[in-house]
Amino acid sequence: MFKNHLDIKIHHEKFIKKVCETNIVYSLKNEIGFATSNSNQVVEEDGETG
Repeated sequence: MFKNHLDIKIHHEKFIKKVCETNIVYSLKNEIGFATSNSNQVVEEDGETG
């Protein structure tokens, strides 16, 4: 489900505020490495999206 630009901005601001207040960010990791999620709107240096 895609959210509109305003919803994304509001959630981003809340996330940043919470991280700044708590100094906590969680991640998912196993023996292979960290879980990541690429953006479908970013074009990498090699021309690939994500």
